[in-house]
Amino acid sequence: MDRMKTSLVILCEDEQSACFARRFLGERGWTKHDWRVEKAPCGEQSGEQWVRERLPFELTAMRAKGNTAVLALIDGDGKEVDDRIAELRRHSERKIEGRGAREAVPFVRADERVAIMVPKRNIETWLAFLRGEEVDENRNQAYRKYDAESDCKGQAVELHTRCDRSNLGDGAPPSLTAACDQYKKLPRRPDQ
Repeated sequence: MDRMKTSLVILCEDEQSACFARRFLGERGWTKHDWRVEKAPCGEQSGEQWVRERLPFELTAMRAKGNTAVLALIDGDGKEVDDRIAELRRHSERKIEGRGAREAVPFVRADERVAIMVPKRNIETWLAFLRGEEVDENRNQAYRKYDAESDCKGQAVELHTRCDRSNLGDGAPPSLTAACDQYKKLPRRPDQ
């Protein structure tokens, strides 16, 4: 695979998710020159809605280029991972008319390099677990946010290491286990 033609789109709700994804992908050998971040604009609509609406466009673009990967990181906001992914599927496969019009877009195929990671609550739940805190993603509990989003580097490295070992450890949130399965869909940087 030609490195110059390869890119990876990070589709996410906010800067914390974007920073976590960049740090995580950096552990797989990708650099800031290899990816493009598409993040929900502040204050226009919910981040979840923005990612849901943007994913079909990124799938279309990826298929046209033929050599792009997509990482979509979307909060579950209390919904189960499978339920959130089913919502993404329904939205993608539905024709949209009017503002933001588009044709129906086939959802992610098994052979595509598309990873959809869904923290059941939000990314802070995962960060808390990876810091060693006990978490319960079934409770609507607020976990500490970082003053600087880049402070999540240690947790991104930890997740990468645990996913590579296929061992998240005791008490891992089920949504994080699902994310490790999705992570396998993303290639390492091609020239490694």
